[in-house]
Amino acid sequence: MQNRRRIRRWFTIRVRITLLTLSIVFITTLLLSGTLFFQIRAVLLEKTFEICRNLSHYVANQAREELLLNEIFEMTRNAIDRIESEGQTSGLLNSYVVDVRYRIVAHSKQGLIGTTIPAHQQLWYANLQKLSMQETTLGPTRILRFSYPIFITVYQTGGLV
Repeated sequence: MQNRRRIRRWFTIRVRITLLTLSIVFITTLLLSGTLFFQIRAVLLEKTFEICRNLSHYVANQAREELLLNEIFEMTRNAIDRIESEGQTSGLLNSYVVDVRYRIVAHSKQGLIGTTIPAHQQLWYANLQKLSMQETTLGPTRILRFSYPIFITVYQTGGLV
């Protein structure tokens, strides 16, 4: 009986209101932090997507002619090297161009030029229609992969075929 009286004295109205206020503040802070985290993540992904679109347009403009003519891809390799050497894209791990035979023709790591991409990625590359983003893993790290297809439209101007 005395224990109950002590507990009742301890839980006065002031203590109850204080505990209620603290719990409301804690829950509200937790919810706002979570909401803010997801909104900042969405904005960051949008800006990253925009930067990757600009970089891919730059590389695609260099690579389009060389892919059509199946040349040595020197201009494309120089464009990728310039992107890497400027150092303004700190989160960029690799940049590369793959031809229709899934062979890497230009890469930021010179040793990978001429290699073929893995078979499990070939179907994904074959189905690309526009700039796309894919979240994947590279070893223990989660990364975002941005891929941009380069289309070459060939026009025929009459004559016998």
